[in-house]
Amino acid sequence: MDGRCGKDVARAALGRRGLELVSGMLPSTYRSFIGQRSRRPLVVQGVVPSWLSGVLYRNGPGRFEGPAWEARHAFDGLALLQRFAIHGGQVQWSARFLDSPLAAQVTQGRRERFRGFGQAASRTWFDIVRDVVAPRHADNANVSIIHQDGRLLALTETPYGIEVDAQTLATRGRLAYGDERSDMEAQTTTAHPHHDAHSDALVNLSTCFKGRERFYRLWTARAGLRREFARLPVRRPAYLHSFGLSRAHAVVVEFPLLLDPIRLLLAGGSYHSAFDWAPATGTRLRVVERATGRIAADCTIDACFAFHHVHAWDEDGTVVVDLLTYPDAGIIDAFYLDRLAGPHAIRPAARYTRLRIDPARGRVTQEQLVAGTMEFASVAPARGEAPRHAFAVGSSDATLVGGYDQLWKIDLRARRTTTWQEPGGICGEPVFVPRPGGRASDDGLVLALCHMPRGRRDFLVMLDAQRFQECARAILPEHVPYGLHGCFVSS
Repeated sequence: MDGRCGKDVARAALGRRGLELVSGMLPSTYRSFIGQRSRRPLVVQGVVPSWLSGVLYRNGPGRFEGPAWEARHAFDGLALLQRFAIHGGQVQWSARFLDSPLAAQVTQGRRERFRGFGQAASRTWFDIVRDVVAPRHADNANVSIIHQDGRLLALTETPYGIEVDAQTLATRGRLAYGDERSDMEAQTTTAHPHHDAHSDALVNLSTCFKGRERFYRLWTARAGLRREFARLPVRRPAYLHSFGLSRAHAVVVEFPLLLDPIRLLLAGGSYHSAFDWAPATGTRLRVVERATGRIAADCTIDACFAFHHVHAWDEDGTVVVDLLTYPDAGIIDAFYLDRLAGPHAIRPAARYTRLRIDPARGRVTQEQLVAGTMEFASVAPARGEAPRHAFAVGSSDATLVGGYDQLWKIDLRARRTTTWQEPGGICGEPVFVPRPGGRASDDGLVLALCHMPRGRRDFLVMLDAQRFQECARAILPEHVPYGLHGCFVSS
């Protein structure tokens, strides 16, 4: 994979007319959504379990063009937030775009001031110098959404979380801890922080440049206060979308998709173009003791890539990490919109991989836990011990032509999968909701959006997690684009 900015130049050469043609050829899962919706009652088919009461929030790219703008990468679509309020067997749906500087630029038809994930910025030398001194961020937080300390936060890989009104989805603005311009200043932060149920704290990892010093900062946040608990020096920072967290350790997996900080700060290319794929360096694993900040293990395995960690836990003197690995970072290229619009769009396959790290011996073993191609996996529930079940989107076609068309329940002990599928549908990330008072790790419901081709309605499906069979679906009145991540907040 070539991650340099020549790619941005080549795609810019498409011109606006070329991009309009690409947009017209995109699969229905990436058709833009326009406007906002408020508390629309949905038609429910089947029976919603009486105990299910709360709100499913969803986040993801929702609009891909404007008066003078076209997204070139799926990850650059404007952040669209959705709210499914479920109570008494009824479902109400709301949808609203995040109010961000990028969204204002797009709706007003202004030039591209902000660098996107796959989007080059139209910056003058004055802009570059100003951004080095006081970086501007698009605040297009279109990746994940979490509920922490009574606040609803939309997140991406920029240093800031964006607070959202939990009832109306109105944007409240950046969540400021008050230390961003001091010791806790950072250039990027992962889109997937962990909620530590034992301390009720948020735990995250940031990448920082301070002069010639480059390092990762691991930190906790509780009651609006942040504290650094480890700092890891690094020569070339890796692309980090997530990381592993057990009760005693943080696990930083540095894939060899390596950042050139000078290119990031001074060039006008996309965020993606500032990285190089360097497989000869391998994948570095650093295990950090959370209590002391000490590095317990520093190992290297063969090159691989992943967006998402699934779970991590401590077991018999080892640290075990489950993640969804690709052989290289080509999955990023697969989500450029011109490739998605092609007649033979293929997405590389992710495998469920388990790493077992022995700090005392400095050894790592790895295995593919189950066969098949999957993404967006999470365990249920994550209590810090070895998980029994995981839920994911999967593909019935190993080439992934057309995307993820199944929901999977994975028995991690028996190493087998159970699937659910709607003919013609593409499935979004499953969110597991445990039943109050339930003891088994699969006692609850799985909620997921199912996106249908033109002429058929998208819907929110609810599966009994133990039998993995549908109990209800809520039909949307219109199409919504394929999103990324969500969370459920119980009433």
